[in-house]
Amino acid sequence: MIEQFLLEAFPGFFSIRNKNYEIIYLNNNFKEWISQYTDVEPLGKTNHELAALVPFNVASTFLQCHDLSVCWEKTCKSTENLKKIILFEDDSEGQENIQYFDVLKCGLEVEGEPHIFTICYDITDMYKENLSYIQKLKENLCFDSLTGERSFFRFKEDAQELLNNVEDTHYVLVKFDIENFKLINKTFGVEI
Repeated sequence: MIEQFLLEAFPGFFSIRNKNYEIIYLNNNFKEWISQYTDVEPLGKTNHELAALVPFNVASTFLQCHDLSVCWEKTCKSTENLKKIILFEDDSEGQENIQYFDVLKCGLEVEGEPHIFTICYDITDMYKENLSYIQKLKENLCFDSLTGERSFFRFKEDAQELLNNVEDTHYVLVKFDIENFKLINKTFGVEI
């Protein structure tokens, strides 16, 4: 009773498959997600049977979550759980909806019978925040915050790309330095 409540209260997707890879349990979140695409009862179906009843993008995501190459024996004998991030793209309602899921699998023996447990978290918001943060880091790395011009790092990247892509061309590199520029910084401040 308590176990059932905990599984249903779990905020992500949770599924259990038996040794024949048939779905024997999906929590309500998983059922609701699948029911958007098919009204067929998923319990008792194998991954491929269920995948044949839903649109391709949903089937692809579902099969990635429940990858048959990850067999029970492998997950049970592994000391680590198998984990991956998958991408789900849905444009069925006319607008692109991209979701990222963190998937964790493990094999366990329950009452002497082998089972594969799959746990899925929707990490879309966290993933997009990280992408935004990485983009800002890249911008800071490539452009000088004071001048807005390309950084030395970006210059080296651009120069290397130019040298790699254009043959039989000669270039001249001019470098100059202002003597005692530190004095200007110390006297007037970096912003000036």
